[in-house]
Amino acid sequence: MLFSTTAFLFSFLPRALAAAWLTSFGPYWLFLLTLTGASAYFYYAHIPLYLGLLVLSAAVSFGIATLVEKGRRRWLYLAGIAFNLVPLGYFKYWDFIARNVDRILGLPFTPANIALPLAISFITFEQIAFLSDVHAGRIERGSPLRYAAFISFFPKLIAGPIIRYTEMLPQFRAGKRPSLDLIITGLCIFSIGLFKKVAFADQLAPSADRIFGLASGQLVSGTDAALAISAYAAQIYFDFSGYSDMAIGLACMLGLTLPINFFSPYKATSIIEFWRRWHITLSRFLRDYLYIPLGGNRGGVSKTYVNLLLVMTLGGLWHGAGFAFVIWGALHGIALVLNHAWNSVRPAALAQSRLMSLVGWAATTITVLLGWIFFRAVDLGTSRNMIESLFTPWTMSTLEPRAIHLLGFCWLIILACPNTAQMFRFSFLLKGSESNYLQQIPAARLGLVALGGTLLFFSVVIIVSGTPNAFIYFQF
Repeated sequence: MLFSTTAFLFSFLPRALAAAWLTSFGPYWLFLLTLTGASAYFYYAHIPLYLGLLVLSAAVSFGIATLVEKGRRRWLYLAGIAFNLVPLGYFKYWDFIARNVDRILGLPFTPANIALPLAISFITFEQIAFLSDVHAGRIERGSPLRYAAFISFFPKLIAGPIIRYTEMLPQFRAGKRPSLDLIITGLCIFSIGLFKKVAFADQLAPSADRIFGLASGQLVSGTDAALAISAYAAQIYFDFSGYSDMAIGLACMLGLTLPINFFSPYKATSIIEFWRRWHITLSRFLRDYLYIPLGGNRGGVSKTYVNLLLVMTLGGLWHGAGFAFVIWGALHGIALVLNHAWNSVRPAALAQSRLMSLVGWAATTITVLLGWIFFRAVDLGTSRNMIESLFTPWTMSTLEPRAIHLLGFCWLIILACPNTAQMFRFSFLLKGSESNYLQQIPAARLGLVALGGTLLFFSVVIIVSGTPNAFIYFQF
């Protein structure tokens, strides 16, 4: 059930909000039970059978955490991590592994076509972080109901963010509930995200899809290749940015706070800064639960660079079961290594140079755009054709003028406009504060409400008149 469908907007969401509002006046356990029930129904609506998998996974993880908390047993903690990784390996990587093993052995391959359970990658990471934090004594396991509400929370099930239990349990203990002010504010934030998705991301998709589709079997003009790459870069920007806004807005309507997961990454002046702005919660998970346990920067320069490259390569594989994703992750890993190496020898005077910032932004943008070729292409052959096409003659584009104008307008918004967090002044969320959203909104509160209402109206018109596209990160 996508957020940009009439079924969600006019059926599920009003009922979920009404139930949450009514039960918020009673005991807090009833509100959490309602929230968990709504989230379970949301998960059930995707593939009913997989709801049992979610329940089993959460129950076993919570049970292991209980035993680990009592005795700090390391072998149980490791068994819990393995338990969570096995389903992810089967559902997400079985076909990929079997295909390549059969290719090596010269055997025929028949894909199993296994349907991916909703949010399995995000839930797996969240449960690994939960077990790690309980094992390290950073958080208590809490009650089964609180854990169920945390792991099943529907606003983050489509494409994250990857939430830590340490961020949600304090809110549950504080008795966070929905209020009229939070519902209005959350609806405004949600509306901005919805508009980004249906008015920009979904409208850019046909241009990128058509050119990448052609490149799967032939070269295209350099102009079309460049436009398709920039169209996909803008598409995934608004798709992920829009979803991140919607997730925060939905949580706000329910009285809860989610961490910021997206903060104008195309304005970054280095690849290090890019990953502090793009999928922020994934970056911090990889840092805290993979990079640091591997040794981080404690083993010298060479060890640090090896760890960076390994973590980013695995991060690429996490995004998808294919060699193109591995190359994408490795490319970003190499870029991070070069960025850190440059920072270690860069003269201090250049750190504040506007010219170097501009050069850094250009180098970062080019690296990111080249990386998106592998991320978007269906196979390595398409990636190769797209790269080769950049060096073919730059003739008149085959895209419609309207599509090119939309692309230019979208890039203007990306580079020149403030993001939603800046508009609503909730950058305090980066620090984990639980302040009331409305206390952070400027005097132009009514103007933001009017903007949200207007964008919601136009978004609904677009949705009713067409077929919504799935979120790009939905497949991960």
